[in-house]
Amino acid sequence: MAAARAEAEALSRALRDLPRPSGQTTASLFEGAHSQRRSGVGETFWQFRPYQPGESAGAIDWRQSARARHHLVREHEWQAARTYWFWLDASASMRFSGDAARPTKLGRGLALLLTLAMMAVDQGERVGLLGRQDRPGFGRQGIERLCLGLEGLDDAALPDADRLRLQPFSRVVLFSDFLLPVEAVEAGLGRLAAARTGPSAVQVLDPVERGLPFQGRVRFEGLEGEGEMLIDRAEASRASYKEVLAAHDAAVAAAFRRHGGAFVRHGTDAKTMQGLLDFLPHSWSTAEA
Repeated sequence: MAAARAEAEALSRALRDLPRPSGQTTASLFEGAHSQRRSGVGETFWQFRPYQPGESAGAIDWRQSARARHHLVREHEWQAARTYWFWLDASASMRFSGDAARPTKLGRGLALLLTLAMMAVDQGERVGLLGRQDRPGFGRQGIERLCLGLEGLDDAALPDADRLRLQPFSRVVLFSDFLLPVEAVEAGLGRLAAARTGPSAVQVLDPVERGLPFQGRVRFEGLEGEGEMLIDRAEASRASYKEVLAAHDAAVAAAFRRHGGAFVRHGTDAKTMQGLLDFLPHSWSTAEA
């Protein structure tokens, strides 16, 4: 956890002012308070309206009223902070790495999650751990609570909808290898849909899982009780394996699109920063409250 947190802090600092092609900074993708296109509590001017009898005289905009020659009240647009709920698959398959020089999928997912959470709280958003925390948190305290929730994480199933307490303006971001039946993914997304949120996801895979770079006779052992499989010529199976994996990924991505979310692929052989830059413009900046 300490290593992932240190990496996330460095990445969030680097991302904060990283320029984008449009001139927009990456940090500006996190808008903090989000306009709701109606009057309420906020700092942005919304409209002037006639003063109503019984209202406080302090609500009157005297300068504008003098110009209009009748009393006007300045209204502000209602704004609300958004809440980001994160979920990290902590199953045995996520603890795999095909090379000691690469992080495990769980380690990379943790670094991605914490970086996004730190960027969010820097912009005034709330963050929480889906299924493990009842209330989201603000600022550094929110990060501390998130880290505590991630300590000893060992579950892999998405929580049922009746366990979710998602506030308005919530977004959900999921991190997993998604190497499970598409039907199970659909069921999990259905439970989230019942809670009225369109989740986005980052699929984290090791390049060994993506390319099957083996030669000759290889024995594969499942990490989650699937048993063993012996293949005489692994190279002969490579093309068909890649086709099956591509079809599976396409089906999972389609499931997320049907439920109103985004699906981004990331390999542990790539830099963590690349995963963040791939994810942010496709889902975070376009997310609707």
